[in-house]
Amino acid sequence: MKGSESQLRGGPVQLPDGRCLWFRPIEPADAERLRRFHRRLSPESQRMRFFTPLRELSPRMAKQFTNVDFETRGAVVLCHAGENEIRGVGRFESNGDGSMEVAFVLEDELQGKGLGKALLHLLATYLQSRGVTRLTAMVLPENSAMLAVFRSCEFPVHIVNRDGVHFITIDMAEACNRPSLIAC
Repeated sequence: MKGSESQLRGGPVQLPDGRCLWFRPIEPADAERLRRFHRRLSPESQRMRFFTPLRELSPRMAKQFTNVDFETRGAVVLCHAGENEIRGVGRFESNGDGSMEVAFVLEDELQGKGLGKALLHLLATYLQSRGVTRLTAMVLPENSAMLAVFRSCEFPVHIVNRDGVHFITIDMAEACNRPSLIAC
C-alpha cells in the first residue's frame, strides 16, 4: 500500500445500534464486489448517486472506479467488520483546479446513521493533509440527507442551484473542530 493511501485507513466505526463497520481503501480486486453492492441499492439510491436509476455498473465502470491512484482519484469502502462485501463508498476526484469533487453512496439499510458524515470527515481529513483546501459536490435538490451531511461538515459551505442540481463548494482553508469517528 502506498504511504499516502495508508492514511485513508479509516478503521472501525460504531453504529448507534452497536454494530461495528470498517473503512478501508478501495482496491482493484473490489470491482466485482462494487458491482454486487450497486445491484443491492434501491433505484432511488442509484438515482441520488448517479442522477439516474443506473441498474447495473458495467465491468468497465467498476474497473474505472476501483483502479485509483489516491492522488487525483481515490475511494474508501465501508464493510461490516470481518467481511469484505462493500456496504458504502466515499470517493474523490480532481477537478483539475486544485479542488476535489467528492461523492458518497451507502447501502439503503445503512443510510441515516451518520456514515455519510463519517465518510466526508475521512476524505476531508485525508485531502486536507495533502494540501487540498476546497471540495465540491453535485447533489439533487431532493437529496435532503446528503445536503444535510454537507451543511453539517463544520466548514463554510456554499450551495448554488443551477439547472436543477445543487453545486456545493466546501472551503477547508480554515481549521475547524470536526467530530472524530467513534471507534469500536
